[in-house]
Amino acid sequence: MTTPPRNGGQALIEFAIGALLMGGALIGAGRLLQAEWDRLRSCVLSFQKAHDRLTGRTADFAPHAPVREQARFGRCLETVSLRRLEDQSGSLQLPWAIGLCLIVMAGLGAHGLLRSWRGQVELQYRLDACVAKTTYELRHQLVLLELDNRALKAARLAAAAGIAAPPVVAAAQATAQALVLHQETLRASWELQRLAWAAQGACDSRHGDRGPPWSAIPVIRDPPDTLGPGLLRWTEAQGPRFRLQASHSPRSAVAWIEGDSNDRTRWKVRWGSPEEPFRAGFP
Repeated sequence: MTTPPRNGGQALIEFAIGALLMGGALIGAGRLLQAEWDRLRSCVLSFQKAHDRLTGRTADFAPHAPVREQARFGRCLETVSLRRLEDQSGSLQLPWAIGLCLIVMAGLGAHGLLRSWRGQVELQYRLDACVAKTTYELRHQLVLLELDNRALKAARLAAAAGIAAPPVVAAAQATAQALVLHQETLRASWELQRLAWAAQGACDSRHGDRGPPWSAIPVIRDPPDTLGPGLLRWTEAQGPRFRLQASHSPRSAVAWIEGDSNDRTRWKVRWGSPEEPFRAGFP
């Protein structure tokens, strides 16, 4: 089963997870800083209270109050100092949290990118293999079609040469009929394949593939005569071309079958691009 390429929704989910991790780390670091600030502010308020009592602005001033308030303020500062000494890594928690979030996000992004590349490679390989297999099968049918046409021409020549010998003519015409039947079978198979290619979704409809049908074989048959069935004639002066394409967004595979106008048994197969246009006048 081919791994489907990662779409935009999956990338957005992975980015949101990374953002949530970073947001949680920032919130935790902010709470630590807020708690430290609240403790230090309570120490400052205690110092202000001690100062007010020392300057006589406190109504219920007691002789032992200044000493008690100074000791309380000293213990408060000592608590803050000890807290910082005992947890010296606290000042590094925010950078460490940010760094950890960046590493996690980079890892998630790299993992998603590798998954996307793997899906693209597997998809392209599947399309290329399918198009290549179908292309060589069609080329083989074209070669057989022309070989049958040459054999049919030889059977007609044999019938013409043995016109005075009825058994020779009968044998040549029977051979010609068998060759015509084989040619028509090849042409019917070609038509069924090209229609099934478009109807069934090119390579595999289960994967959502699609592809236009390739062209019909541009041939017509000469009318029969006393020598037997007529030959197949190519309607194109130049070598015919057939284009096969299978697509599955965002990848495509395109192949061309190109004939030689001088030798119809020589067919070349080459890869193409989706942007390569059809030749003008191609049926």
